[in-house]
Amino acid sequence: MMMVLAAGCLSVGVAAAQTAANLTIVSGDGQVICQQCTTGVPTFYAPMTVQATTATGAPAPDVPITWAVSSGQGVFLQSGTSTFSTTTDGNGNATATLQLFLIGQSGSPITSVVSTTVTASTGNLAVTFYELQALLDQFTTSLVPPITATTSLVPGQTFSGQVGSSDSNDTITVTVQSQSGSPVANVAVFLVDAEVNSGSPTVACAGTPGAGPGVVLTNSNGVATCTPVYGGTPGSGVFWLDVGGVQAAAAQSMPPNFPASFYYIFPATYYNYATGVIGGYGYTVTPGTPGSISVVSGSNQSANPGQTLSQPLVAQVTNGSGQPLSGVTVNWTVSPANAASLAATTISGSNGQATNTVTLSSSASGTVTVTATAAGATNTAVFTISVTPPVIITSFQIVSGNNQTAVVGSMFAQPLVVQVTTSGSTVAGIPVTFQVQSGPVTLSSPSALTNGSGQALVTAQAGSFTGPAVVVASVSGSSGGSTQTFNLTVVAQGLSVTAANFYNGADLQPGSLSPCGLGQLIASNLGIPNTALTFLGLPAPQNNITITFNSISAPILDIGTNALGQQFVLFQVPCTLSPATGMPVVVNINGSTSNINLNVQAASPGLFRTPAAGNISIPVLVRPDGSYVSLANPARRGETEVAYVTGLGATSPSMGTSSVPVPGGPPAMVLGTVIPGMSGGGLPLVYAQLSEDLPGVYVVAFQIPSTEAQGNEVFSIGIIPAGGSTAYYSAPAIVPVQ
Repeated sequence: MMMVLAAGCLSVGVAAAQTAANLTIVSGDGQVICQQCTTGVPTFYAPMTVQATTATGAPAPDVPITWAVSSGQGVFLQSGTSTFSTTTDGNGNATATLQLFLIGQSGSPITSVVSTTVTASTGNLAVTFYELQALLDQFTTSLVPPITATTSLVPGQTFSGQVGSSDSNDTITVTVQSQSGSPVANVAVFLVDAEVNSGSPTVACAGTPGAGPGVVLTNSNGVATCTPVYGGTPGSGVFWLDVGGVQAAAAQSMPPNFPASFYYIFPATYYNYATGVIGGYGYTVTPGTPGSISVVSGSNQSANPGQTLSQPLVAQVTNGSGQPLSGVTVNWTVSPANAASLAATTISGSNGQATNTVTLSSSASGTVTVTATAAGATNTAVFTISVTPPVIITSFQIVSGNNQTAVVGSMFAQPLVVQVTTSGSTVAGIPVTFQVQSGPVTLSSPSALTNGSGQALVTAQAGSFTGPAVVVASVSGSSGGSTQTFNLTVVAQGLSVTAANFYNGADLQPGSLSPCGLGQLIASNLGIPNTALTFLGLPAPQNNITITFNSISAPILDIGTNALGQQFVLFQVPCTLSPATGMPVVVNINGSTSNINLNVQAASPGLFRTPAAGNISIPVLVRPDGSYVSLANPARRGETEVAYVTGLGATSPSMGTSSVPVPGGPPAMVLGTVIPGMSGGGLPLVYAQLSEDLPGVYVVAFQIPSTEAQGNEVFSIGIIPAGGSTAYYSAPAIVPVQ
């Protein structure tokens, strides 16, 4: 396995194409264009659109879609050919626009319509679009319509129904025929609301499966049957019946929802441009009869007394068929009665959902229940709320970033990190204030919230002059000390390296170095090129950069600039060293030398990590399928995961500096006792050995028990070196577990 090591992190691969569980038509099916209505190459009014979704119904982006003209004639506007490939967007949608080859083709009473079918597919999923062109008879002097449509609708006809219902007595039929009286199949028929806004009534056809929402296609007899389905909120509206069009907004001069249709729209006079009056068929949506009410979200929250819940309570009202009902009054009650305040009644919206905001009283304790009811519903929706005692901060400490040095105008190598510990389980979201008390330093932010591990951080930048600086971090409500002080120093330009500039090569723990392990020298300006080396498991000597430990040269593996703008040198501590306190180290860069005394430990475990949202660091873990663990791809209970670590010390057989096991030979197993741990408990170790191709990098395989808690769990790796009794631990990281 080949990997690249740069700035203390292992690289991860790019995302692969997605796989869809469902593929459906969104719009563009059943269009009809006319020969005399197009100029140049005939092009259909709207693109054909499909949506790919997952097994749970969520949009599936980056799914490959293949478009092909499966019968008839035509090419795609995007490619100029009869086949075309694209991928779905963030909403799971993909589109293609059809053009026809023949511009001047003429029809006859016998052949007055030509049909083209288009297939959109991915994997074993496929859908079919039907698109038609009406042709004029070249021997007819007058413009006799090649296709005619008739409907059962009569002028002034009105419709009504309850929210979420349909009525077969209100069905609308449409018959489409050619000049010769032959039926025309696969023509789109749908209803168009004169105006559709959020919170208004709606009406649509119960669509033909596979034709798109609200669209009915004519059958082999040229007949389409539209059964109106009523939705939205109670009220009145106006609709038109469209035949052969597409559901898309047209020219600016048209009404808001005028369909881009050539063929027929009923009633024929639907809009008076002089007066702006919209005509059509009236419909009324009446409130539905509740069948049930259920919890959507907001239950099982926790909050302190006197707090407002972070999420509103959401209940949904449906009818007996499971359709959402709008305009329904929902009643809310609290038990105990004085435990919280909220609105006594709310009204369900167009999605059938009613929401309420809950504020706990100062005397609330234990479990509080909120019950939502709707008249006529056969059940109630019950929300459970846990009242937790206020969080008390028991300790407030510096984790890293203290006693740093940076060159004027540059970033300090480490962020300023503090740790908040509380009396309860909640450690995230606690505000911490950072303030420059004195000195030439600026901060990335005056405050920060703790992450899931209880840590908060800011970055610091040196100012334009030299001198000491003091940054004070503070937190409210602490019983264990409310402030911590960071002492920083800004120095003049030039090579100024101290012990504080040396870090573990993986997790960047300050001073965490051991024989054979990887380390990093980080400073704002080391005077090295900003070009990273390629790390292939071999030393990469640089004539202008040397680091010696007790006169023994350390292999330089990588150089460059990290994400905070500091320069770094990645090196391997020589394997021939023995642990020592105050070991002399000499750094020489471009002829400028610094002499430092460093502590070299018996072991210095460090996890290679990658950053994630919310200031979380996730270790580089490989799942059994070869994928990397991330927030979107959590580790699974019962799995064996492989972590990448440095600083685990001696192996059997032993390996020299810059060495890896011989290909095909025995693995170099770690001699010490390796301790994988998660959330305070040990994990079963499978093996711990030196990487086959990366000097100084170890691979540790461990199993996550099936009983492990789910969520973001704290993970670290420790080791007791062979012959020793002291345990050394990596910096903790967060592992998402599912």
